[in-house]
Amino acid sequence: MKRLCSIVVFAVAAFLFNPVDAQEKIGSYHCPLNGENYDISISMKGNGVYSLWINAYSTDEKYPFGGVIIREKGYFEFIDNLKRARQEYIDLVKTDKANNLSQGRKVLNINSKADAYFRSSSWNFQYKLALVYNFEKVTDSLGTNYFLEISTGKFNSYTNVEQKTTGYNLIFTSVDEIDNFLNIISIEKINAYAEKTGNQSFVIKDKPLHQKPASGKPATLTFDYGVIAGSDASLGTNKTVADASIRDACTLLTENATFVNHFSAGAFARANYKGFYFQPEFLYSSGVTKYALYFQDMHNQGVNYSKTGTLKQLDIPLMIGYKLWEKNNQNLRAFAGPDLKFDLGSKESADFFSTYSTTTQNDIKTVIPPFRAAFQAGVGYDFWRISMDLRYAAEPNPFQTSVRNTVGDKDSWPIIDKGVLISSLRFSIGVKLQ
Repeated sequence: MKRLCSIVVFAVAAFLFNPVDAQEKIGSYHCPLNGENYDISISMKGNGVYSLWINAYSTDEKYPFGGVIIREKGYFEFIDNLKRARQEYIDLVKTDKANNLSQGRKVLNINSKADAYFRSSSWNFQYKLALVYNFEKVTDSLGTNYFLEISTGKFNSYTNVEQKTTGYNLIFTSVDEIDNFLNIISIEKINAYAEKTGNQSFVIKDKPLHQKPASGKPATLTFDYGVIAGSDASLGTNKTVADASIRDACTLLTENATFVNHFSAGAFARANYKGFYFQPEFLYSSGVTKYALYFQDMHNQGVNYSKTGTLKQLDIPLMIGYKLWEKNNQNLRAFAGPDLKFDLGSKESADFFSTYSTTTQNDIKTVIPPFRAAFQAGVGYDFWRISMDLRYAAEPNPFQTSVRNTVGDKDSWPIIDKGVLISSLRFSIGVKLQ
């Protein structure tokens, strides 16, 4: 009895934790390489949740049965990528027939992910696997053939890294074959199958929510994230006007301020909707800031003062942008937004002090605001996983100068360069991890 209970418990656990839902065949993929047909099945749940199981061709003799899983969250992206690959296939065939194709094999710049599986004594899975899209020209005694190959590449079982497969491939040799495959896995076929089988709990999301608008920009909400680093080329200080409220004490006449060796690094996230996107960033910034001030003190005498600041801060830019052009995993963007800055222990030291007045260097001190709000605007270019930006940045002086006022019965420390903006050009490069 004890043994029987153990068997029952094991069977129930296997049933509960088995990631394979009930599947039913809706069509087949015909592989032109070996002439065989591979089943395409679907598993359905309520609220529009479904998965397509696409068996595919493999040269793996140990694990010949396997393929890719397209889940409802990635379905429309997969369809769009396959249509993109179809167009590139057409263009490359046309280019080759005009004797302009320089190489027989080309990896297409298409970023696509899917789950994959293979069958041994049990089901084996790998998740969010990067699919590789290849174009290949093959010439033999019978003529020239053009292949479009979508490959999982080698991968191992998620639960058992010792079990590895050489991968699974969807291969096409004509536009008609691609179109036939697209028709088999179309949303119309999925909806028709759900209706035919009387799956009342299955409710597919309306296609218009996922269709591309006339501009050609994806209408779905997608997310990217990655790492980013940048460097500044200083443009100097903007022109400033002395603050009338402190003229009875000191008047700032001129100030020159520049960033030197200013770098930043951190992470970014990007939410995309149609052509628009929102990109928050979290950056650690450091560098050196050089200042040279000339001001008139409370005795109406000129004072020359220069200093060096070591900047350490947390930057949180919040960029809102629009993709001006987008094609084949490339896009050109324009963006702007605020940049929130939090001080992390910046310091400064005096370099030079000169005056004929009774004002001393002890009458001057630096005020470092714990928080500042800056502004950025620029253009960017994305290519595959690489994201490059050129930005104009304007930010308030991080090291403000305060001069002691002892005129009359006053004893205060007004800031004489409050509000001065430092301008810079910032180049940054990021790598998308998702």
